[in-house]
Amino acid sequence: MSTEQEIIKKHQPVIRALIPYQQQGRLLEGLNRFSSRLNAQARQVIKEEVIRLTSQTDAPADNSAFAQFPVKRFSHFGIEMTLDKVGTEILKKETARYMEQYTVGVFESITNSAHYQGLVQRKLREKIINAFTVQTQSYTIPS
Repeated sequence: MSTEQEIIKKHQPVIRALIPYQQQGRLLEGLNRFSSRLNAQARQVIKEEVIRLTSQTDAPADNSAFAQFPVKRFSHFGIEMTLDKVGTEILKKETARYMEQYTVGVFESITNSAHYQGLVQRKLREKIINAFTVQTQSYTIPS
């Protein structure tokens, strides 16, 4: 057995006692309570074991494949962003979908409102009246 496994086995009650501290975000406070009885190596091993036990997964996060494409900096709706090619495509698709749903819905609700229809009818009446006034002013009576 390696020394880490021996430390973990020997200090199992301490590890169990530190789990609630880790869940409350106070692991260092809990470690400090037991630090007088622990050496530096044991303290580090216990800390890592508590973190491993309370994490969602014990597999290390691998983000080495992130942003393998050239990364672009741009502004989208006034927000500065940095995305790779895949992220840019996703953003374009989602933005287009949002814009289509939002603008179509707003356009339909506006055009169906009585206020908007009344405004359109008034504008049409004004155009018709203006057309007739121009024709009457330019009309000459034949003599």
